[in-house]
Amino acid sequence: MIDAKQAAKTAADYLTQIVGTVHNVRIEEVELSQNELEWTITLSYSEDPYSFGGKQYKVFRINTNDGKVMSMKIRPLK
Repeated sequence: MIDAKQAAKTAADYLTQIVGTVHNVRIEEVELSQNELEWTITLSYSEDPYSFGGKQYKVFRINTNDGKVMSMKIRPLK
């Protein structure tokens, strides 16, 4: 089983592979599902290296057994 730190790194690596160059990447939320089959990781980032406002958020579901990304979604702000 992968731990939270490995899941967050996997999410960050996947983000850069899909989106390209991103800046100011931060871990915002980490949650292990009740059945312990997946991690839910929320990352924030900006596309402009000088912008600390205007963050974007992505939510990743990571399989706890093999560390594969199951999904990446936009996290809506309320």
